Amino acid sequence: MISKNIRSIRQTHDLTLLEFANIIGVSRNNIIRYENGSSEIPLKVVDMISKKFNEPYSKIIGEENHELALKIEVVKEVGVSVLADFLHYLKEHHIDFEDRTNPLANMAFDLSIKLNSEIYQASTISEIERVQGFVEGIQRMLKVTSGTGGLIIKNFIQEKSR
Repeated sequence: MISKNIRSIRQTHDLTLLEFANIIGVSRNNIIRYENGSSEIPLKVVDMISKKFNEPYSKIIGEENHELALKIEVVKEVGVSVLADFLHYLKEHHIDFEDRTNPLANMAFDLSIKLNSEIYQASTISEIERVQGFVEGIQRMLKVTSGTGGLIIKNFIQEKSR
């Protein structure tokens, strides 16, 4: 089903295999495999097609995978917002995102990886829910840091930095 939907989108836009592949950032051979169903299509590619061609996930992946796609979209949307808040928090507290010795910078980096690659490798709702749990944990931590619990976390980071 997905293979037919991808072929249909490519043909609707009157694109060759190579043109379509270049737009979404994969090889022509990958597009051939996706369209003939001989290779599983990573959700990251589905996301790219959705963005580049303004097509809803459900049209690309079909109704049988609709629940998974909706869950990915919701978790990603919330996750991106939480990541933005987290990066703002790091900047406010002069914590370098690239500092791998800092546990908060590592958490922000992990969240970024989960939202930009791991989420697209999920093939079940429970895998997406694990990412959602991580996002919600970060969200709770950020709420705590804005209150009195923030001192506990700041002290923890200062101790780890020594």
